[in-house]
Amino acid sequence: MLFVFAIMSAFMIDYAYMLLVKGQARMVADSAARAGAEALVRTRDPNLAVQAAMDIGGRNEVAGRPFQLAPSDVVLGQSIAASDGSWIFSPGVTPYNSVQVTSRVRRDSPFGAAPLFFGGVTGVDDFQTRG
Repeated sequence: MLFVFAIMSAFMIDYAYMLLVKGQARMVADSAARAGAEALVRTRDPNLAVQAAMDIGGRNEVAGRPFQLAPSDVVLGQSIAASDGSWIFSPGVTPYNSVQVTSRVRRDSPFGAAPLFFGGVTGVDDFQTRG
């Protein structure tokens, strides 16, 4: 019975950690997009907007370490209001008025995957997500 309890505890701790990492990645995407949009409005320079988003992304931590965004994770485009009150983002459409950031916690991203505490017990060594 103790073995089953240990396995369940390991799974619950790793699951809570996965939710934390996913939330942190989403917060990085939101703050980086806001910084990029602010720089875009202030300077009208797409390169400065992308750089501002990447800089702010790097000042945030995910899984206890500074996050890294790739330039391809920051997309400039145009957003327009739909009739139902939602917004429609069109990537690459000029004049730019919006910034979309995807924070990737994946093995193939600059940040990499987030290691799990009990990967040896559960058989899954790391966690991957997008924010």
